[in-house]
Amino acid sequence: MKEKDLKHILRKDYNFKENWKSILNLLFGKIDYFSTPSNPFFEEDKVKAGKQIGAIKLDDNKSLAIFEVEVDDSIRIDQNRKGLRDIAAKHIDQNITHGALVFFYSKNQTDYRFSFIAKWSDIDLETGEFIKG
Repeated sequence: MKEKDLKHILRKDYNFKENWKSILNLLFGKIDYFSTPSNPFFEEDKVKAGKQIGAIKLDDNKSLAIFEVEVDDSIRIDQNRKGLRDIAAKHIDQNITHGALVFFYSKNQTDYRFSFIAKWSDIDLETGEFIKG
């Protein structure tokens, strides 16, 4: 895929199957798309519909979830980066899911947001201190 092809795709309205699936397949080798996506967002007031549509296995054996989240029309996608991040970040458990690629969209807004969200923690073996990142 050439740079101009990628720019053309990124300027289009959000459509995972038609646009983003080919980009992710190009970037990641081990993607498992779910035939029956789960909905971990069912308790979120700001989410109209949400689903985990797949998972990416990275070379270091960590895993990224692929989430697609339709937000309520009252949420300004172009101005609500932290609020949107918080919706998805709680589903990163650092055991099975180490990060997420999240597509936030609304059928009534032209903008959509693609976010990479990751959390990590470790224990300093010398001090016993818990480290969060």
